[in-house]
Amino acid sequence: MEVNNLIEKYFKVKKIMAMIHRSVALEDSDMTLTDAVVFLKINTENEMTLGKLSELTGFSNTLITFTVDSLESKGLVSRTRGKDRRTILVTVTEKGREKYSTMKDSFNRNFSKLFSKLSDDEIERLMSDFDDIISIMEKVVSS
Repeated sequence: MEVNNLIEKYFKVKKIMAMIHRSVALEDSDMTLTDAVVFLKINTENEMTLGKLSELTGFSNTLITFTVDSLESKGLVSRTRGKDRRTILVTVTEKGREKYSTMKDSFNRNFSKLFSKLSDDEIERLMSDFDDIISIMEKVVSS
């Protein structure tokens, strides 16, 4: 197995995916890409622990705390204590729900525009390839 080749391709895909994320997600200049990723994850559940956010995003606890501080200062999320006083829950505010709706519409519009460059066959192939990659990567991380 050519590990160096695999590593090179992995980082190339990662770099391209980051470029795609930036191009579709950041119409909003007051939100960083990290802010957007964390904010979108919180919105999938409406409330979440900092640990769960770290697990879902792959970001360190320190980065999650810093990012949630930023989102909280913008009024998009709030922190509350869970039933267990040691647990901190991050909850989306009303302002955050409005922002999420706007971001989601913008993201979908920009993503569609970006991928309109591809033919239907290329999109089908890409979706199939993503399914294969997800399946293989889940196998890798479950080992």
